[in-house]
Amino acid sequence: MSSTRVAALCATAILGFGTVSSAPFLTIPPVASVISQASPVPIRLVAVIDQSSTTIGIADSSLYGLDSATLDTTLDHIASLGVTSVRVAIPWMSVEAREGTYDWTQLDALVSAAQSRGISIVATLTGTPAWAGNIINGHFDPDEYADFASAVASRYKNEISGYEIWNEPNAALFYNPIDPTSYTAFLKDAYTAIKAADPNALVIAGVLGATTTTGAALDPVTFVQEMYAAGAAGYFDALSFHPYQFSEEYSENDHADSPASQVTAIQALMAQYGDTAKKIWITEYGEPTTGSYTQAQQAAFIQDFIEAWQNQTGAGPIYIYTTRDTDTGSSNVEDNFGLYETDWTPKPAAQVLADLVAQYSGSGSATHDLGQALATALQQWVTQLAQSQLAAIQQLWQDLASALQSMFGVSATTTTQTVATAAALSTAAGATATTSATATSAAVPAAATPATSTTSESSVPTTTAESPTTSAAPTASSSSSATTTEAAAPVTAVPETTAPETSVPDSSAPATSSAASATSTPAAGTTPSAVDKSSTTSETTSSAGGTAAVPTASSAS
Repeated sequence: MSSTRVAALCATAILGFGTVSSAPFLTIPPVASVISQASPVPIRLVAVIDQSSTTIGIADSSLYGLDSATLDTTLDHIASLGVTSVRVAIPWMSVEAREGTYDWTQLDALVSAAQSRGISIVATLTGTPAWAGNIINGHFDPDEYADFASAVASRYKNEISGYEIWNEPNAALFYNPIDPTSYTAFLKDAYTAIKAADPNALVIAGVLGATTTTGAALDPVTFVQEMYAAGAAGYFDALSFHPYQFSEEYSENDHADSPASQVTAIQALMAQYGDTAKKIWITEYGEPTTGSYTQAQQAAFIQDFIEAWQNQTGAGPIYIYTTRDTDTGSSNVEDNFGLYETDWTPKPAAQVLADLVAQYSGSGSATHDLGQALATALQQWVTQLAQSQLAAIQQLWQDLASALQSMFGVSATTTTQTVATAAALSTAAGATATTSATATSAAVPAAATPATSTTSESSVPTTTAESPTTSAAPTASSSSSATTTEAAAPVTAVPETTAPETSVPDSSAPATSSAASATSTPAAGTTPSAVDKSSTTSETTSSAGGTAAVPTASSAS
């Protein structure tokens, strides 16, 4: 039997390219042993977010602290609206309550539950732990924050799509004292750490509330200006903004301190520092439904903002705050931002959002991003396959060479040729898969629409959905290396009873390596809830249980 034939058998067994019959007189026990011990390849596809203004998600800072049943119900209602992206809070003070000890239980469940529904995640890393500074809003060592950011990005590589660096640091309620220079210091460290752990992840800076300068807040334009002065350029992929303004619709609110005017001023600064191509994401916008603020007004304001944002230059995704009221009918505006009432009765805004998601789902650059996502996912699969199975492949080649020598007395030179042939087949298979991925991306028609969509007449469910408890997402890592063997591979005709003739080009087995990723041991004990959203426009309740009055005309949460 030729070396090419044996190599083809090996490639078939390892890579799964159909079934190849073997000659009845040839059995190589070590090969079967190695194959049976090979582990399944864990596949984790990249969560891709279309950065156009037609991406409409939901911001829900409560998701982290929910029990399993309520988490499933909440995500089911979000998905029923056609929403495929959420913005969540990851409270540093809860995940790393003790320095260097991480409790991933709650976050694993959240990430897994979102992934199972095809929902991408933008995560806000916020909330100072008591060991690092004043709890919730205190200053801290930038290196300590970077370590936390790195741990999260490493664990959820390709699962969390983007990271916001803090939440509304221009409000003393969340970062006290307000200091754009110190914010920029930990932004730069966090950006570097996240990109090292997950190069595909987006890093979103600013996360600023629409407000005017007072003793408890700094207007966002000044904050961004001082960020750039402190060297922020080059350390973020996008800026984010929260254009709350309860009394006026966004499109008609054009006075000097209005959110719309602040967006224009921030974009002028971005252009000045060469960041024209970067977008502004709206990672919170909403309207309460209590007191003088009605449910009809909430629906009208949300529709006005989403439609107006489509005409904004440099506009990124939109995340509407939030899924459900915490206490419908309460006089506290913070309890009444939901698209649903506390008992899951939908407000008019829920149907408005579902209709707009359906209307814009086929707009923007979604088709291009779909093709790119397919290509990226396939390339990632090939890489994971090589990393996961490389050790087994190397062992198989060694056993095969030994078997050939012992059974047929094959010379060392011929044995080396066989190993090189198998390596070439594996390399060719990977190249073919990558080429196919690129071709798939290029072949997607420009007018194609996403595989799933929600019709504009879709109704909003009023009942609570039940879903089984979602298990925590495991973390996988591998570390291996390969040696390179250079030898020409002969071309041999294959008998008719076997697979078609295989031609193997002169090639070397490429060296492949992957860095091992560190996994932290979860801390025991229960996990506190995420930092509650708070508004800088009214008296609000913080996650620590206290209240803070921020006398501004605009709300930032």
